[in-house]
Amino acid sequence: SKGVEVWVVQSDGEVGGELLVEGGSDEVKVTAGTLEATAKEVAGGAATLVTPGASKGWFEVSGRGGRLLLVAVTGSDVYTLTGAFEAWRVGKEAASPPEEPASLAWGAFEIQHDAVSGEVHVETRDGDKGVYMLLGSGVKRPGGFAYPPEGDPYRGVAGLVWRAVSGPGSLKPDTIALGAWEARTSDLDGMPWIPLPLKHGSLTEPALDTIDLRFTSGHVLYRISFPATAVSAGASKSLYVDLDIRNRCRVYLNGTLVGGHTTYSHLMFRPGVKNGPDPFAERVRYRLPSELLLPPSGAGGARHGWNRLVVVCESWGFPRMAFWLNDCRNPRGVLSARFSSKAVARAARWEVAGVDVSRLDIPYESTGFPDERAWTAAQVVQVPSAPAPAGLAAGGGAGSGAVLRAGAGGAPRWYRTQVTLKTAAAGGDGGKWVRVPLRVYMSGPGDAHLIAGGLYVGRYYGDGDAPQTSFPVPESLLDDGGTFELALVVYPAARHGRANGDAKKKKKEKQKKSSSSEAVDEEEDADADWVSLHVVPWHVDAATWSGNAKDVGGTAFATRQYTF
Repeated sequence: SKGVEVWVVQSDGEVGGELLVEGGSDEVKVTAGTLEATAKEVAGGAATLVTPGASKGWFEVSGRGGRLLLVAVTGSDVYTLTGAFEAWRVGKEAASPPEEPASLAWGAFEIQHDAVSGEVHVETRDGDKGVYMLLGSGVKRPGGFAYPPEGDPYRGVAGLVWRAVSGPGSLKPDTIALGAWEARTSDLDGMPWIPLPLKHGSLTEPALDTIDLRFTSGHVLYRISFPATAVSAGASKSLYVDLDIRNRCRVYLNGTLVGGHTTYSHLMFRPGVKNGPDPFAERVRYRLPSELLLPPSGAGGARHGWNRLVVVCESWGFPRMAFWLNDCRNPRGVLSARFSSKAVARAARWEVAGVDVSRLDIPYESTGFPDERAWTAAQVVQVPSAPAPAGLAAGGGAGSGAVLRAGAGGAPRWYRTQVTLKTAAAGGDGGKWVRVPLRVYMSGPGDAHLIAGGLYVGRYYGDGDAPQTSFPVPESLLDDGGTFELALVVYPAARHGRANGDAKKKKKEKQKKSSSSEAVDEEEDADADWVSLHVVPWHVDAATWSGNAKDVGGTAFATRQYTF
């Protein structure tokens, strides 16, 4: 009603209180309402103290300043409280924003009220039973809403209407199905390689980095070719290369993985630094096994006697700088590659491949692999299924899982499938459909980069260098049938581990890098070339509905959608 001020407050076991009103009993009138409020004079009759007798409901006070309607809700309802301001401005002549909402609503996970059209969009979760709406003066009542029933704590409030709703319940996903898998292995030699010049007078440092090349999203691939004749019989048994990269790499010799490492630091003035300049090198040594090198003569086949060292390098973005360092530019990719043989270094030819982000509609939507969209050579394959982790299965809507491996020799291998979400039909109480936000849950020792619906959604590291295991799938990527395409590239975990600029750790790592340690690394990582994938709902704490993932003991999150 006009002239009535409305307060909506929390009143439960956590929050409560009393109301002190100026004026004595001859001026202040209290309508007890369903809160069963009582009043008594205090301060020698100068004020009235109003004390509610219940925790949920309403009372009304009138006095010198006018009329006050106090509506008490629980803490859980406070989190659903929604005011409709924006829609109320539509069509109004007044240029200034309104000082009061067209309506206040609570009782469901999400409530949107268009006060002009009168339409109300509601999303409910399990446990939601009704939507309350307190309408402003002149706002028409939405269709299907009525005054609260007998016994309801809010019955008797002028302008307050209610409608029964229900949560999704058994309408949670029947199935999250994975279709047939297609797979292909990246042809590292077949990438669109372009020559990469070296700095003047240098045999080890590229003259251009990823910024110059505009290869700033995801990976950059480097190929260093050297003739087999440049490696003498004696040197082939002890040939190695020292790599300084930013931030993470995998190293392949003639198509076979020989290792990988990460260079990154949270500290200042450390290799791979997150904040500030990065002036120091962090070189990690890779032995190039003689059994993988081409013989110096009479062999090589299609390679024509050239050894190919390919470095698949991944950037973790550019560091933050203090304002006086804004002109600093920390390079990314391969900063240097030093061979133990000068003959190899002099004969080496450098090339680079990547994705030019200036040609993308969204600059950072690429994994950086030039072949990420090339599926013409893909074949349908059978992949092992993977049981859902116990916590996910117990939470409901566990979905389908698969185990995906890297290609031969540890080469990056691409997979894709169609994911379809199916839910049961909604009932006859007005609920139209069920909304189930999805995620891709990853586990296993390998690495993977995910593309959902054509959008690069994240990277998974099985060695723990990054903690993320759940990758949200934006709901807009699903078509009307609840289907989206999921693609990912898989390659093995790093073998050298982490090089993070810590001097003591670096010293220990160098001490371990003997000829025997290489064999130990390979044995430990022999089966670290796979990941396990599940497409699942978000599992949350049903007691708090905080939205934070709770994989063990959580409940599959879903909402039921209504439009009135």
